[in-house]
Amino acid sequence: MFGFKGLSWTSNISVPAFIIVIGLATYNMLKGHTMTALITMAAPGTALTMSSAGLAECTAAGL
Repeated sequence: MFGFKGLSWTSNISVPAFIIVIGLATYNMLKGHTMTALITMAAPGTALTMSSAGLAECTAAGL
């Protein structure tokens, strides 16, 4: 029984801490940008065509 109580205690601390860390990391990444700039920004690199995407999916699936 001590193992399950210890696991419960650990999860009660680690899950909220993980959510806080993810929130802080997201804030630090996005604080230098406006939402409008992020939405209207062009994607880096060349455009991916549908045939290239299908080929990449088949290659990743091992087909």
